[in-house]
Amino acid sequence: MVDKGKAEICWTLEGGLSVFSNLKVQVVSTFSLNLLTGRVTQHDEVWQAAPGTAAPAAAAFAASRAAWAAQQASLDAGDGIGRAADSLSSLASMEDESASMPNPNDPMRFFQQGGGDQQMNDAITLATAVAILWAVYKGFEAVETLH
Repeated sequence: MVDKGKAEICWTLEGGLSVFSNLKVQVVSTFSLNLLTGRVTQHDEVWQAAPGTAAPAAAAFAASRAAWAAQQASLDAGDGIGRAADSLSSLASMEDESASMPNPNDPMRFFQQGGGDQQMNDAITLATAVAILWAVYKGFEAVETLH
């Protein structure tokens, strides 16, 4: 225990990383606890190559951590963009809240309420798809005539 609401666990992970052997990683896990319930409210970890680890193994470990961090950062950025788009779309719609909230007890909530416009929407979607395919075909045809 670091203090009343914080605990720290230090541990070591030993093993090999593909062709590199003798990889030792020191991990420090820090937990912030709710003093009333004892539940973890925050969990942080620090991973470092331990002293005595071979330089190639330490470099491979650092590269794998950097690759994982880059992937995670791109996922987090995508989530942030999605949340921003959701907030913009919710700001743009000025509809009544009760109209957009379905009744959870309604057994018909899973079925789409089709109207007279459904066939028109399907026709427009099909025409748009055909127009896009035609434009792509004409583009490839023009490229072939250049050769």
